[in-house]
Amino acid sequence: DKGDLGASMIKSMEVLKKSESNFLTKEEKTEITKILETVSKSMSEGTSIRTSSITVQSVKSSDARVSIKTPETVPDTDLPITLEFGNQKGRNINTAVMDESYKTTLPIPKSPNTTIGSPIVSLNFMAETGAAKDDINFSLVFQQKKVPSPPGYTMTRECVYLNTTNQEWQSDGCTTTLQKDK
Repeated sequence: DKGDLGASMIKSMEVLKKSESNFLTKEEKTEITKILETVSKSMSEGTSIRTSSITVQSVKSSDARVSIKTPETVPDTDLPITLEFGNQKGRNINTAVMDESYKTTLPIPKSPNTTIGSPIVSLNFMAETGAAKDDINFSLVFQQKKVPSPPGYTMTRECVYLNTTNQEWQSDGCTTTLQKDK
């Protein structure tokens, strides 16, 4: 059963993360990314897998905006995480949300003094017959009600994504919009 296999793979990721994650090799980090991508792409419409630190689900909505499920360890201050479908409305999108602690299992950003400061969200736009691959328009909205600002530090938030082909963080095509809490 795909669900049991997916749950087993997610549990394996949790075990890998708990082991000396600061000492994972680049190849091991790439393998973790591939596991997550494989599980996410294998999800059937309307299914989900949830552990304390990872949630994977398949979302298809006729609504333009939907809140996506998150793991238990994502703090309330980061909720809700909302997917605005844009021109992808009605399309099947498989999502995975990991708590911020998984940043040690991902490649390190090349910019100095840069870190991941939110839950990590993976989106797989499932193939549609005849759809143009470069015609993707969507938004991912995070709430951050409390922004820690350590004395002596300047904090800048930037939208980035991990290119799974070259395992590098990139920001081209990604727009950062910050708005005050409501």
